[in-house]
Amino acid sequence: MRTKMMAALAAGVVTLGLAAGLAPSASGAPAPARKAKPYVVTLKTLPAKAQVGQRLALAGQVSGPDSARKPVVIQRRQGAGGWVTAARTRTTRRGTFSVRVPLVTGGTTSFRAVKARSTKRSQGASAVRSLAVYQWLDMVDQPAFAMGMMTVGNDIRMGGRTFPDSLASQFSTAIYMVPSSGLCTAMEASTGFLDRELPNLGTGAKQSLDMQSGPLTGPSQTAEFETGPGPVQRRVVDITGSAIAFLRFSAVAGEDASGPVTAVVGTPRVLCNAAKLPSVPDELQVGARRAFGVS
Repeated sequence: MRTKMMAALAAGVVTLGLAAGLAPSASGAPAPARKAKPYVVTLKTLPAKAQVGQRLALAGQVSGPDSARKPVVIQRRQGAGGWVTAARTRTTRRGTFSVRVPLVTGGTTSFRAVKARSTKRSQGASAVRSLAVYQWLDMVDQPAFAMGMMTVGNDIRMGGRTFPDSLASQFSTAIYMVPSSGLCTAMEASTGFLDRELPNLGTGAKQSLDMQSGPLTGPSQTAEFETGPGPVQRRVVDITGSAIAFLRFSAVAGEDASGPVTAVVGTPRVLCNAAKLPSVPDELQVGARRAFGVS
């Protein structure tokens, strides 16, 4: 009688264990949940360079189930910064997309396209595409090294037009330079005489402007310009790969001048793959002072 009761009790324990799910499954540990595949997103190659003010065309495709007529986010990164939303668009019934994005800041710029996850696929992102974006930078707004007495960043009137962010000096030759640091491809400025001084210039008055580029040390290239009374002249030089962009300017009154003559450079600027030029290196200041005999 005792043996039968123990057997019945043991059988009850086994039954209880099975009811509570304590018994091991026939296949061992539970199988992990299957992770959804990401969307495949492509973004077409971009041009090597563009300029601020242009609208950049971006195009690509999303592949995967439920990819037709779905939203796509275009993200932008400036230099080594973080990703921000630049535009939003939608795919066509074939999964393609296209959008134009305005370029508003100079410097190396990267883009990618992102398709958010769905019930069928996880989020997908395209390969990163980058290009150099060039921007005209006013030289008076950049880190600079100057020698000579001058006013910087003022508006001047020449040829009936206003030239903002200009340089002016009524004294001896003035020098102004910025560290282009290999980031810039062109330097431009306008030369002429102030409208208010035209009646006083005299015969033979002229503006002299040297636009120079080159390494911090060693030979440089200089373009020399002279401008007499008459139309304002726009001067442009190539400074591709140069470490510095350099301006030297002066003015000479005519023999029968009846008033002072101001040396001016109208709106000098540089076209650079940057939104801001780096600080002026010490060797640039030391080299410039040594070259012009300034202690």
